[in-house]
Amino acid sequence: LCALGASRGMSVVLGGSQKIGFPAPRSTSNYARLDTTLSQDLTSFTLCVHMRTDMGSTDVLVSYATEQYSNELLLYLSFNRVYLVVRTRYLDIVNVPVLDGTWHAICATWRSSDGAWQIYADGMLKDSGPGVGVGRRVRSGGTWILA
Repeated sequence: LCALGASRGMSVVLGGSQKIGFPAPRSTSNYARLDTTLSQDLTSFTLCVHMRTDMGSTDVLVSYATEQYSNELLLYLSFNRVYLVVRTRYLDIVNVPVLDGTWHAICATWRSSDGAWQIYADGMLKDSGPGVGVGRRVRSGGTWILA
């Protein structure tokens, strides 16, 4: 179910869940890629990441790439700000201090019918709004990249 972008990473399936070892050093050619895709287009989603980093700059958490868009769906951090991208629409979210080397849960939700979105950090709503990608879909057939 999982293939890695570099030979030093590993993937282990334990009790129905996957543990992925990320290759080092980090680079555009060292990443984990899930060889699974969406079975149908999405008109809404909730995406959660349990993460830990002490890097002080930009961290891509999850990217979903299709042939049409390299970042059909993207969740990333840049200097303690969370960014959500849905089909080329970038949302710059309020300050979320998670680049401290401890574990954090980051969740993003989106709904096509009215473009409503929310960002949560450690269970607390950090930002929300309407009107993003109204009527659009996140296309099936893509590849999940974990960086």
